[in-house]
Amino acid sequence: MGRGLHPDFYFNTVYEITPRFLLGQGIEGVILDIDNTLVYYGVHSPTEENTAWILALTAAGLQVAFVSNGYEERVTAFNAPFGFYSTHHAGKPRPGGFLRAAERMALPPHRVAVIGDQIFTDVWGGNRAGMLTLLVRPIRSEPWLRFKFKRLLERPIVRRLELHHKEVPDDR
Repeated sequence: MGRGLHPDFYFNTVYEITPRFLLGQGIEGVILDIDNTLVYYGVHSPTEENTAWILALTAAGLQVAFVSNGYEERVTAFNAPFGFYSTHHAGKPRPGGFLRAAERMALPPHRVAVIGDQIFTDVWGGNRAGMLTLLVRPIRSEPWLRFKFKRLLERPIVRRLELHHKEVPDDR
């Protein structure tokens, strides 16, 4: 599993992450971030592309949960078409939200993957929980100063990841 602020894997988008790849890593459950991982901030519903990808995960036998630092109304609305376990105001990077999701899936942490766009919340929290961590590029840059500052701090890590990034074979 990754250590500290370093993810186990780095992808351009969630759509590069296939069920076959996850199953090949010994993963049985997936914890997804919502904001800027699956949809833009403020979007309350999954896109058709989100839905197709998430349903492909479940069709392959993977369990899914949403762990977000977002507001209850938004997380609940996004999860409504699926009915998965979800938690809002999760307090990431604290590991509690991730561990509760794994517990609800009845899976040990090492069988769960965390997929998100932020090093200081998704990756660090997933690593602290003992889970496989997959970092994806943010869908778009955020206009808020708080996020711009975090992205600035993340930049050296992301640059190293991009330098050493190896494409996962297409047969994943």
